[in-house]
Amino acid sequence: MSDYNFLNGIKIAEFHMLKAYPSSALNRDDVGEQKTAYYNGYLRNRISSQCIKRAYRMSDTFTEAIGDKGIRTRLMPEIVGERLIKDHGVDPECATLFKLLLAGEELGKDSKKGKKSKNQERAENGSSVQSPAIAFYTEDELCHITEICKNIYDGLKEPKCDDLRNRKGDEIKNELAKKKTRLTVDVAAFGRMVTDNMLKEVEGAMQFSHVLSTNSAMKESDYFIACDDFVNGESEDSGAAMLGEIDYNSSCYYIHAVADLEQFAKNLDGNDNMEEMVKSLPSGFAEVMSYTDPAARQNTFEAHVLPEVLYIELKTKKRPLNRMKAFMEPCNKDVIKTSVNALANNITTVNAKADLAISHALWYCEDEGEGFVIPEGVTVVHSLPELQQKLDEWMNL
Repeated sequence: MSDYNFLNGIKIAEFHMLKAYPSSALNRDDVGEQKTAYYNGYLRNRISSQCIKRAYRMSDTFTEAIGDKGIRTRLMPEIVGERLIKDHGVDPECATLFKLLLAGEELGKDSKKGKKSKNQERAENGSSVQSPAIAFYTEDELCHITEICKNIYDGLKEPKCDDLRNRKGDEIKNELAKKKTRLTVDVAAFGRMVTDNMLKEVEGAMQFSHVLSTNSAMKESDYFIACDDFVNGESEDSGAAMLGEIDYNSSCYYIHAVADLEQFAKNLDGNDNMEEMVKSLPSGFAEVMSYTDPAARQNTFEAHVLPEVLYIELKTKKRPLNRMKAFMEPCNKDVIKTSVNALANNITTVNAKADLAISHALWYCEDEGEGFVIPEGVTVVHSLPELQQKLDEWMNL
């Protein structure tokens, strides 16, 4: 990978965060229970990395702090087809054929035994035509795909729909490959896996661990009923109109993420303000992580919290370190203070024993009272805005 001199040798930004949640069910499994995992022989509550990434990406804070985001969907053919009709006056029948081409259908080739594909059946009954797999699309890419289809449409011989049936989707893919597109930050951060050559594969610039609790998992259940407003105690129908049960827990979670700033620069290279975007990413993601929580069951439990600790390292070598080892023994008593001190002690001990290439280290702890340990060799800040300001200063030295 090429050198990016504007980074002044900083290659990665690493985020370590503690958040203590009250009663909640932030990430559930297939039977509706909070996800768990064993660590050092103790059952811990867990939030999957997929859950965390989606919560961050879909938050208003992401858009406000970082910028526009792409669209993750299987409905790209529908989006392009509707734009061809509404914005470019393409004949609806031809627009449907373009949808099928974009979904990977071979229009001029009869399928075996005359059986229609699912997308062909959807197109005939007015349902949505879908791509074979879900993928990220940027607005820039959707505009290019629409433009390519419109140019093909303008060059068709009459009758246009008959001529289009002899075309192949590869024509669109080959034209799209010639276009230089600008990636949004979410695609640059989380990457994109593709199943065909319609889009370019993107290696994600960020890594997220599965989030584990610093304390042992202890499941609780909330038995609830719903009452009918038109039924009272005197009615023969009195009683609950509905009853149910929700599993929940309370936990302090250790959240870890790594941002490869050089990979970000490579992924965002098509943007005019790439350098500015990359330099602002550490403070932007610090804001997103601080103010964003998983959305599951929030209407029921309202478990929105701020970080107990946010520790950020800027490193001149790509040597990330997950510090979950600090919580090998569960922090089951005085959970917040025990967890904070366990992390602080791990930072002091490990940083003295290993060359992690840390050029700058920021420590924010919400509670600065007696008994809370501060790790050695860190810059202490006293608020989240001060933390962001300091990160921006360091990234712009």
